[in-house]
Amino acid sequence: MRDFIFSFIKFHHLAALGLNNEFFYFILMCLVLIIFYVIIHPFIQWITLLKLSELLSYIISTLLVFITICLMIFFTPGLIDFKTVVIQMILQVFALFGVLLIIFYSIRKWIRKT
Repeated sequence: MRDFIFSFIKFHHLAALGLNNEFFYFILMCLVLIIFYVIIHPFIQWITLLKLSELLSYIISTLLVFITICLMIFFTPGLIDFKTVVIQMILQVFALFGVLLIIFYSIRKWIRKT
């Protein structure tokens, strides 16, 4: 898959310019980060405008847990064999946590109205 994605790039041409593969991947990751920032920034502004701090807290906490789990999988040799199972399980936990938060805040809002 990686060969297919980068098949249009001639790395030997980049080497002639003094760029190595690592530097190319660094630039590519920076561009992806900038694109994600441009896409996500209006969404975050919209969430803060609507005062949905619970949703923003959920997004940030799940992101931090997901990054931590991915780092644990990467640095723990025994877990690398079970990476798909662990990622599938953590995504299911995130979904359950999100549903429980929706139920909790809905009940809390309903109780405050009465």
